[in-house]
Amino acid sequence: MRVSCALLASATLSAQVPSATPAAPQRDALHAPGKDVDVSLLTMGDGTEVWEMFGHAAIWIRDTQTGRDTVVNWGTFNRSQPNFIPHFLQGLMLYSVGGDNMSYIMYAYHYLNRSVTSQELNLSETQRDSLLSIIRTNFEPENVNYRYDYFVDNCATRPRDILNRVLGGQLRVGADSVTNTSYRWHALRQMQGDKALVLGVDIGLGEPSDRPITRWQTMFLRASCMIGWRRAWCAIPPAPRCIRW
Repeated sequence: MRVSCALLASATLSAQVPSATPAAPQRDALHAPGKDVDVSLLTMGDGTEVWEMFGHAAIWIRDTQTGRDTVVNWGTFNRSQPNFIPHFLQGLMLYSVGGDNMSYIMYAYHYLNRSVTSQELNLSETQRDSLLSIIRTNFEPENVNYRYDYFVDNCATRPRDILNRVLGGQLRVGADSVTNTSYRWHALRQMQGDKALVLGVDIGLGEPSDRPITRWQTMFLRASCMIGWRRAWCAIPPAPRCIRW
């Protein structure tokens, strides 16, 4: 009888103690609604390695409610791929879209002694929803890899094209005027610190690289891309805020 009463009392007490409910997983920034995110363009300065000589660009998504963030970039690659440098120069490399948080990005670029400029973009809620949807689609297994080309399809042209789509083509307005520069001119200028590389690239580039290119095409360069984007968003008040580290 005493044992039965003790078991009954124990069961009653247990029923009165609320069971611990596992905490719901916190959403990541890419799955937040557009109204809850801030979007910035990140532009990284040039580095010394051949794949760093043209700089880098990324899109920084920050969830204002949870504090979580993701820096989305289209410059992820595997350096152990066979014939890495020749394939890089020939546009035969496979690159991927990837994501890291801002604290890691700042640590890595501080270590590499490369600058990072953040340019907050003045997008509407609808535009932010559209941007997040496109980025999530980019992360799907069938889309995560792409054939890298440092002139027409790289880590600057990918976000450029996505943002132009989100803005309904506003980014490209006025950018189709022809410049007095060419792909060869820009490539040799960016690589001038490595004479052997300049010689090899100069020999390897074909005649099409000598044709004058448009302002839109010069945005394959990360710095040119940032200037072009700033010009576009300054026309949509308020002007974007730029922070440089």
